[in-house]
Parts: sequence; structure tokens; C-alpha cells
Amino acid sequence: MPDIEPTATQTTSTPEATPTPETFTPTATPTPTPVPTPTPTPTPTPTPTAVPTPTPVIVQTPEPVPTATPTPSTSGSFGVISGGPQTGYRLGQLGVDWYIDYTPDTRTAPPGSIKVPFVSVKPGKTRLTPDEIATFTSAAPGSTWYIGGEPNVAQQDGISPEAYVDEFDYYVAEIRAADPTAKIMGPSILNWDFTCSGCPGFTSGETWMRQFVDTYIFTHGGNPPPVDVWAIDTYPLTWDNLPMTNWPLVRDQLIGFREYLSDEVPGHANTPIWVTEVASHWGFSGLEFPDGKITIPAGQNFQDDFLWDEMAGYMDGIITWLRDNSDTQNIERWFFYNDWTDISQAAEFGYAGIHFFESGDNGAALNQLGQLYHDYATGQR
Repeated sequence: MPDIEPTATQTTSTPEATPTPETFTPTATPTPTPVPTPTPTPTPTPTPTAVPTPTPVIVQTPEPVPTATPTPSTSGSFGVISGGPQTGYRLGQLGVDWYIDYTPDTRTAPPGSIKVPFVSVKPGKTRLTPDEIATFTSAAPGSTWYIGGEPNVAQQDGISPEAYVDEFDYYVAEIRAADPTAKIMGPSILNWDFTCSGCPGFTSGETWMRQFVDTYIFTHGGNPPPVDVWAIDTYPLTWDNLPMTNWPLVRDQLIGFREYLSDEVPGHANTPIWVTEVASHWGFSGLEFPDGKITIPAGQNFQDDFLWDEMAGYMDGIITWLRDNSDTQNIERWFFYNDWTDISQAAEFGYAGIHFFESGDNGAALNQLGQLYHDYATGQR
């Protein structure tokens, strides 16, 4: 969800050999539209500055959405970042039920889908009122409430661990008062001990999380945060090595977070992790900064020069690892970013990576990556 840019000199990057979000180029920020990972802000230096997960650009079309013919998911572990009037159709085409759109109103969920209500804790953001929380919880009792996205990234929720404790206490009390069956998901840090390369950087997820947990325990009589699910966004933000396909880097962030929870947070050795964003921000062999904006190399085309096979290899690598290790690592669910983003428009904000449909039009077909995700989600791969 953060926005960190590559530094200026990345006209041609060396593609990474092996194939999760975001994240320092794209990460979404909710409005009625999902929030992608970092957004890059090119610097005049000759090296691109990493862009945290850019805020997702979701095209919302007011036209009627064609009726989807959903393929039932064989695993509740698969989810997607989505948003707008076509969410129901897109979920059906991908064969998934779970989604995040970075809004708290559970009444907007399409029939048959499961929405994860999201609350932003960005400084200056108005809190939901107890009445609003009561309305949303009554529409979907038992939901898992996601409180704060990428708090360790300034361009996203960007809040200090100490200030977050106050927001967390407010929402936990109000949500559970309105719905005792509700579950609480902690803040989604962006990555664990890796931030980004070829970029200015940001507070690591490890640093932020340790301060939050320590502060909470200190101010609550030695008790750890009452979290039912922990969250993390994972992206291989390697602006100096393109395309971003280093899936083992993403794997290592998940392992590091799991080890911390198991070994150092009292009572949370068995609390599940949800990967609230996983993807890749850049699917091209290089990038440039004409007029101070990030884009793909001159002469390349957003469709024809997108490295589809490399992105598919990245997805194969991380999805296979998640599927094979979810039990031992207690990773319960993962949400790929993003069902649809017009990368020709989102590139300047640091996101020209994974997307699942051929266009933002009503009834658009799955592209190669969307078909791949569908096949994994429905057990056909």
C-alpha cells in the first residue's frame, strides 16, 4: 500500500531470475476503490527510488455487470483485491469467494462473496462511529475486521506504533461490543525485514511491529494484543532488479514474521497469518523517468512487452510454496493484488505488475495470469 519510488537511474534493469506485493511500488489505499501498494515518486538521482505499494487504480464502470458464472473455489485460502461494480463478476470468473476492497461497509458484498471489512487508521482519518460500526457488523456478523493497512509506510496508513495502539483499542472495543462474534485482524505491515532495493526505503515491518507489540504489552498490564489474525503485505520491491520476480524473497518475509509471532509474542504461536496483499509491482525489463514520471522503457508497449511468462513464473513459485507450507507456517489465507488495474495509467505511481483481466470493461475475459490464478484457486493446477 505504500508509495516509494525507484531512483532515477533504472532505465534498464537486470531481470530477476525467479519469480508477492504491496511492496514498494504498489499498495492499495481504499476509497471505494481498492488500494494498491506503494507509489513511486521519481527522484532526479540516476537510480529509481523504490515506490511502495501504489494505490490501486480500479476502474469503476456504472454499466450493468454481466451475470457471472462462478466456479466454486476448492480452497478458501485464495482471495483477491477487488472493488467497484464488477467485483461479483470478477470473483466468479476467478473462482474465489474472499476479497478486500479497503472499505468497511459489509452491505456492499456481492451475493455469495465474503468481504473483509477494512478500517483505515491514517492520521487525520475520521473514525467510524459506534452507530456505523453497529450497522456494518449487523450486516455480516462474525466478519474478520482488518484494522490498518501498511502502517509502516508513510504513503499508506503511515501511523506510529504508539498512535496505532489508541486506534486499535477504540476499534476492538466498539466492534466487539457491536458483534461479540467478530474477529480482529491486526495491521498489515509491508514486508518483514526487507524493505526495498534501488529505493529510498521506509520503516521495516519488523521494526514497526516490534514497537507496536511492546507498546501494547507495556500499556495493557503485560497482555499481548487481542488479535485473532495477523496480517502482512508482501512484495519483492527490487527496483534495481527488474522485473520483480524474486518469490523466495517474499517467502522469507512470511517465514520471518511467523518465527517472530511463534517465538516472541506471548500466546500467538498458533495465531494464523493472512497475506493481505501479495503480487509484483513491475512486469517489465526496465523503467524510465521522462518528465519526472515513472514509465516503461521507450519503445516498449504495455501489452506486448509485459513479461507475462516471468510474472506467471513468480506466481507459480509463491502460490506453490504457500499451498505446500500453509499448514506448517499457519498461513490461512492470501489475497492477490489486483483483479484489474490499468497499468498504462498506474505505472507513474509505481505499479505496472500483476493484474487478472484483459481490460476494465464489463464482461472482460481473464488474461494469462487471471487464468493461472483461477486454475490454482479451483484446484485445477
